[in-house]
Amino acid sequence: EVVKFISCLSVILYQKKDIGLFYRSLKDEVFFQPMEILKLSVPSLLYTVQNNLLYYALSHLDAATFQVGYQVKILTTAVFSAIILGK
Repeated sequence: EVVKFISCLSVILYQKKDIGLFYRSLKDEVFFQPMEILKLSVPSLLYTVQNNLLYYALSHLDAATFQVGYQVKILTTAVFSAIILGK
C-alpha cells in the first residue's frame, strides 16, 4: 500500500511538473473535499477490516474454506463500491 501511495504521488508530481502546483492540487483534492474522502475511506476501512479477519481465519480454517472466504472479499468490495458510488 505504501508503494501504491508513493507511486500515485509520483504520477501527480510528474503531471503537475511544479512542486507548488503539486501541493496546491493535493490541498484542493484532499482537504477541500471531505465528502469525497469519506466516500473513499468507508470502503477502504471495510476492506482493511476484512483483510485482517481473513488473516485471522487463515490460522483457524482449512485451505478450502479459507479460499471461499477470500473470494467473497472481491464480491463485497464490488457491492460496497457500487453502493457508495451510486452506480
